[in-house]
Amino acid sequence: MCSQHDRAPQRRRLLGVAEGLIAVGGIAGSVGLAANSLDLGAEINGRLPFDSPVFAGGALFVIVGVPMTVAARAAWLGHERHADLAMGAGALLTGWIVVEVAVIRSFSWLQPVFFAAGLAVFYAGYRTWCLKRDARAERVASATRSHALDAPCTPTPTRSIGGTEERSGSLER
Repeated sequence: MCSQHDRAPQRRRLLGVAEGLIAVGGIAGSVGLAANSLDLGAEINGRLPFDSPVFAGGALFVIVGVPMTVAARAAWLGHERHADLAMGAGALLTGWIVVEVAVIRSFSWLQPVFFAAGLAVFYAGYRTWCLKRDARAERVASATRSHALDAPCTPTPTRSIGGTEERSGSLER
């Protein structure tokens, strides 16, 4: 039977693959918008900032494509901050979808799919972050249990040196 710790690299790599696929989708969408090969129609293009699919494509690249790519690479390589990056990339993707729906006021089946994917990436990052935090707390707790840290410490009594009283810096147990 495998413990959660034994499966952690597999889960981390699976998260990296998912983030990578989302990044590819975001980058492909941004290239399609910027190259005008992804036609949204005149009505929706008129609702885009600056009436510009090129601007929208650039924003999609910066807000979704780059963070998901960075998070995917970090997860695949096992970077210690991969959970933080996953939470950030997931939050940016879900935020992007919310703003997109508000701006273009149009519905596509891709919006709920990518919204759910953003939530899943965020949750996976959060879950990993919690597991790491709990493991760190357990290591600290077990280390402090092995030491006599809860023994009361009392300062050394005051002694007189050259007519002035001074406390010693050492602690006695």
